[in-house]
Amino acid sequence: MNTFHVRKTGDVILLHLGKGDDMLQCLNQAITEHKIKNGAVVSMIGTLDKARYHMIQTTEEDPTNGFYTVEGPIEVAAGQGLIIDGEPHIHICMATPEASYLGHLEEGCRVLYLAEIAIEKYSEEELTRKKDNFGIAALSWKERDKTE
Repeated sequence: MNTFHVRKTGDVILLHLGKGDDMLQCLNQAITEHKIKNGAVVSMIGTLDKARYHMIQTTEEDPTNGFYTVEGPIEVAAGQGLIIDGEPHIHICMATPEASYLGHLEEGCRVLYLAEIAIEKYSEEELTRKKDNFGIAALSWKERDKTE
């Protein structure tokens, strides 16, 4: 296990998404506009008429993902994850009247009525993701210049 102590800037960015907005596209737009290098999505709720997500399909050494599309109405109960080096890694929990779904947020999650996202910004600039032994992008410190 690795631990990473990071400082919050105190900034919280709140997003309100309207009908037809794509959750991941809007999140990426906010990351760019607000210059979020590192942070966390601490809340994500809303309604969708279409959802796209992926989830792991195997317990083997080489992981494989399955990609899914669900048609709505869909209620988003929760979404959270980290933004590292400007890249979001968000998991989402959602349900239709018939079933529940969860997995990794993908483009194509289209807002039905509204969605709200809260992003907490971190001041730490030295975080990144590096591939581990399984090819998974794991949280890591950036390499520092050895001459410093």
